[in-house]
Amino acid sequence: MMDDLRDVNWGKVFFLALLGFMLLMMVTIGVASAASVWDSRDPEIQRAQGAVEGTNVYTVAWMMRFTVKAEAMYGKERGTKAAGLLGDLKAKSAAFETYALKLNGDAEVGTTMRPGHPKLKRLQELNDAANVPMFELMRLMAQSGK
Repeated sequence: MMDDLRDVNWGKVFFLALLGFMLLMMVTIGVASAASVWDSRDPEIQRAQGAVEGTNVYTVAWMMRFTVKAEAMYGKERGTKAAGLLGDLKAKSAAFETYALKLNGDAEVGTTMRPGHPKLKRLQELNDAANVPMFELMRLMAQSGK
C-alpha cells in the first residue's frame, strides 16, 4: 500500500487538479457572463436604463467637475456676468443632479421605462437647462484665456 503511494507522480496529480479547478472556474464565469450578455429584456428598456445610468456616471460627474473649476475661477466675483452664470449653473446643475439620482433609484428604470417616457423627458429638460449657463461660462473662459 505504501509503495503504491510512493509511485504516484504528485506533481502530475497537483497539475491535473489545478487544471480541473481552472476549467470549473472558467465554466462558472462563462455562465455568469453569458447571463449578463444575453439580456432578454426589450432593447428599448435597456436603452432607457443606459441613458439614466450614463447620466449619473458621466454627465452629472462632468458637470460637477466643471462647476468646481468655474467656482475656482469666478467664485469670488460679485455682480459680474460670470458670477450670475455661476449661480445659475449651481442651481440648475443641483436640480439636475438631484433628479438624476432620484431617477436612478426609480423602479421603472430597467423594467418598463422606454425612451420618450415623461421622466426621461424631464431629465433631458433639466440637462438642457443646466447646459445653457455652463456653455456660456465655457465661452467666457475661452475668451478670457484663463
